[in-house]
Formats: sequence, structure tokens, C-alpha cells
Amino acid sequence: MTLSACRSELYDRLEEVSFPASPGTALYSLAHEFHELAVSYRKDGDYFLDSGDPVNALASWSYALGWLDAGVSLGILTTTPCSGRWVFHPMELADECREHLQEKVHRYERLLSAAIDSAGTGPEEETVMGRASCRFRSIASLFLAWGRIFLEQGRAPNALASFSYGHAWMDAGIRSGLFFAKGSRDLFAL
Repeated sequence: MTLSACRSELYDRLEEVSFPASPGTALYSLAHEFHELAVSYRKDGDYFLDSGDPVNALASWSYALGWLDAGVSLGILTTTPCSGRWVFHPMELADECREHLQEKVHRYERLLSAAIDSAGTGPEEETVMGRASCRFRSIASLFLAWGRIFLEQGRAPNALASFSYGHAWMDAGIRSGLFFAKGSRDLFAL
């Protein structure tokens, strides 16, 4: 998958976003926060790409896709379905990005791992929202594991996309009250 394909998927999905919650409700406000963050990171990715930084572009777009999918999982956003398979397609970045990519991918791996460990579950476990919290942590943990597998396979761009996407789920969990920051609050987009 090229960077343009990742970007196109994000653009297509953002174009189809709708807000099923009633205006004026807390869920409607939360949906708009999720959407605004996805749009903001899409714009950041575009800026990075235009500035010659495809590494940060990939990280930003993957993060934005994570926010969209987390919103869909909560039922506060609807958009074109995403299977999550995009992260498995071979991704390549130019050789001159290799050093920056290596630094970024290892830092994002540490950040995601620390975020998973530093997030306490907010709702009671046996409630609907407690199960949603468990799902968000499971998805973030799954993408952490896949990112590590990608690293072992020498697929650093896929690893970066995986770690960035997984971190979006942790940040979305914090923002929606599914988690609370029991460790460093700097690990999360609050």
C-alpha cells in the first residue's frame, strides 16, 4: 500500500462520516471531538507529506483512522466500514527516511506499550461501557503485537502504522471515559 492509498482511504472514510447521536447530547459532542481529531490529524499528515516527511504523514493518517474506527466502535460515528486490513498491505517509504522511521517506530512502540499499562479501566467491568473499555484495550494490544511482528519482519512502515493506530484507540478510550490515566498523563491526548 502506498502512502497515497492510506491517505485516500482516510479521505474517503471522512467524507462518509455521520453522527447518529442527537444534537446537544454528550455523545454528539464526543462524536464531534473524535471527528475533529481525525480531521486534524488528516491535515497534519497532509502537511507532513507536503513538507517531505512521509514518516510523520503515515503516523498521522494511521492515528486518524484509529480515531474513526474507535468512534464507529462506540456507535457515535458512522462511516464506510474498515476491515483494518490496510495495515497489513506492504508499505514502503524512501530509503532516505530510514533513520527517522527507525527512531519514530521504536518511540511509538514504547509509547503505546506505556499507554496500555498506564490506563486504568473507568467503568465497572460488567457494564456495557466496561466491556467497551476491554475491547479498546484489546484492540490497542493487538496492534501493539502486530507492530512488533512487523518489526521482526523488517516492515517498519507497517509497524509505525500499527502502533499509531493502536495509540489512537487508547487516546479515544481516555477521551471517552473508558479509561483514566493512572500513570503519566503525557502518554494520552487529553
